[in-house]
Amino acid sequence: MFGLPDIGQDVALTVLLGAVLGALVSDVLLALRPFARHRALRLGAALVALVAASMAFGAFADRSWSSLVAAAVVALPGALAYAWLSGKGGTLRSGAAGILSDDEMGRGKTAADRWVLVAGAAGSGKTTLVGAMIDEARPRLTASARSAEDGDLRVSECVLRDGRGDVRTLRFWEAPTIETSGRMLPPLTDFDAIALVVDPTQHEPIADSFPGALRDGRGCADANDEVLRLADMLGGGCVVWAVATKADLLRLSVHPPLVESLPVGPGWYRQLRDLNTAGRRSLAKELALRQVLVEHQSAFGWGSGSPLFAFAGDARGDAFGAPELLGALLETPLKVEVAHG
Repeated sequence: MFGLPDIGQDVALTVLLGAVLGALVSDVLLALRPFARHRALRLGAALVALVAASMAFGAFADRSWSSLVAAAVVALPGALAYAWLSGKGGTLRSGAAGILSDDEMGRGKTAADRWVLVAGAAGSGKTTLVGAMIDEARPRLTASARSAEDGDLRVSECVLRDGRGDVRTLRFWEAPTIETSGRMLPPLTDFDAIALVVDPTQHEPIADSFPGALRDGRGCADANDEVLRLADMLGGGCVVWAVATKADLLRLSVHPPLVESLPVGPGWYRQLRDLNTAGRRSLAKELALRQVLVEHQSAFGWGSGSPLFAFAGDARGDAFGAPELLGALLETPLKVEVAHG
């Protein structure tokens, strides 16, 4: 009863090309806005390649440039339709609310900011530690936490109310070292606190006592050297915490002092979770973290409760270490109380 219209190949390809180009342009524009520069460059390069390929295909299929003009006309409603569908579905590319823009990453510090440098080797557990602190802070958050990456640098930010009811912006800068040569990393003098993350399986004096599979090919370094470098670089006024991550793996070491002090079975969890400051200092000594036990005034002061031992939490028990560090950070007076930069 109803016949299908006779649509030529060139018309069909032109309409398809226009719709695809419109969707691509809309998708990339929505994605570029909140992303850090290195991701934006990758998305921009992908867009150029896709658009060039689509235009070349359209021109070849129609054997004329008229398809390009028609495609541009069709692209506009395609872009509007895609943007409407994306907004309606609430899926603006991984959630724009969860992304820090380049401008926000590079802004100067203000009086409401508390900046914490979290330094540690790749794979040492920095991101897990920061994530656990943000999870602990969620009841106090006034907005969703946001993050971004720039090379080896990762920044996470959350706005929360401290114990006095004041609104603070807590920003964590994760970096592989305490060196401040990175493009986006502020100078050490801008940080209110520093958390030196030590992965026991990468700590050179005892690394060989763990099964090789736990290191997964990652290199080793002496964490004591990092403490000494920090003491050389800081001019005073900063608070530092030493945090030994992956506490659950300590019981897998064959290092004699650890074998003698930690149970092999599930008792390790309660013992490590309930360690007081004296117990943590004793355990740090057994881990050959001698510089963690030395006062480094006037370069910096060790934070209350340092050293800390952190466990990410799983079926064997809840996380510990990160909540204690978050509480100590919020209780420590701000290093900088006036806006600058």
